[in-house]
Amino acid sequence: MCDMKIFKPTFFISMCLTLAIMLTSFGVHEYYITICNVEHINTDQRLEISIKFIAHDLEADILQQTGESIKLDQKNDQIDSVLNRYITDHLSISNNKKDIVLIYIGFEFSLDEECMVYFESEQVKEPKKLEITNTLLVNTFKEQENIVNVTIDEQTLQHSYNKNITNHIFNIDE
Repeated sequence: MCDMKIFKPTFFISMCLTLAIMLTSFGVHEYYITICNVEHINTDQRLEISIKFIAHDLEADILQQTGESIKLDQKNDQIDSVLNRYITDHLSISNNKKDIVLIYIGFEFSLDEECMVYFESEQVKEPKKLEITNTLLVNTFKEQENIVNVTIDEQTLQHSYNKNITNHIFNIDE
């Protein structure tokens, strides 16, 4: 039988070492990725857009690009305003060469340091040629990859953007 007096200190030391490793590596990672989902909602004839960020990466890029320091674990009108302005400056969508107005809905922050930001569009009937420009985070993180998934009806298309590739046209089949 295991002696609990011996087991507890070993377990405690192991947990402390794991925690120390996690804390020293916090905020540092190899991959810089955002995932943007653009879905056409037939019933409303509009687009729903969600963008998933690593929160501290988004905070760092906003600080570098705008000089504004925000903390996404706090909700207030100032953060909503900064996020709306930052994202609409770095993400644009057009349909058949007509710009689509993006309407900010809000954001969610999770305990695992992810931030989801939500937009919807004005009315978009029958998207055929969606042109998307995406420069989110690419000025701060040279390895940044921005993956965009576009879903129209049953068709899903995907494209990866980076510092050198910031624009793509999604041709939607009928």
